[in-house]
Amino acid sequence: MNANLFLETIPKLDIASFKDTDRIRLLKKSHLPFCGSPKKHPFDAEKLFLLADPQGCDPFYYEFHIKDIAFVEELPKIVDIEGRTVSRIRLWIRRGSIATRCTPFLVEGF
Repeated sequence: MNANLFLETIPKLDIASFKDTDRIRLLKKSHLPFCGSPKKHPFDAEKLFLLADPQGCDPFYYEFHIKDIAFVEELPKIVDIEGRTVSRIRLWIRRGSIATRCTPFLVEGF
């Protein structure tokens, strides 16, 4: 079978660069961005989990207080081979906030 039957021409797309808004510029001075997939905290409604790389080989997550989040940006979703999608966001967290980073490891020795 001829592979050319399945090929199609896609029109050229103009890519618009991200324009740094005044709000983002102000946030950069007083906040830090963290990207990942959000998850509801299992027992504390005032906190949330942010899985930094949900499909990566080095999984870890952050735990943030919701009151420390100043701004949320939606990022492109990740799609795996089976077609499942994972939502991603960028959280802007106030500098000086107390947060938790949890990194799993295999107990073997040091």
